[in-house]
Parts: sequence; C-alpha cells; structure tokens
Amino acid sequence: MLELAAPEDVIIRGNINVSGQRSDLRIRSDKWVYFEGSALVQDNIEILAGSISAGASTSGANSRGTSVYVH
Repeated sequence: MLELAAPEDVIIRGNINVSGQRSDLRIRSDKWVYFEGSALVQDNIEILAGSISAGASTSGANSRGTSVYVH
C-alpha cells in the first residue's frame, strides 16, 4: 500500500500510478484533501480527511462540512 499522509492539508495536482498486484493507495490528512488529476491503482483507493489514522475526527471540514474535494 502506498500512503500519502500529512497532518495539514494534502493538495495533489497531477497523476498517481500505483502498480503491482493488489496495490492500494491511501491519501490521508488530518485537515483537508484536494485531488486534481487521475490515479491508476490496481486495487483500492481510499481518501480520508478530517481524521487521524485511528479514525477519530479532527474537525477538518470547511464551512460546508466538506473535507475532501475531487476536481
């Protein structure tokens, strides 16, 4: 599994390729995730924002209640 994680905002503007059998991609931020591009992954893609790795909420949402934006 490839994990891109940060305690602040994660902003991705580009393409991500994760190759290999049963390969996964996890994008995680304690605050907010913005993804503009494409991802080629063999198995699963998981985008988590506004939560720490244990799953607890960090209240990372904006005024509309959104913490993930996929362009």
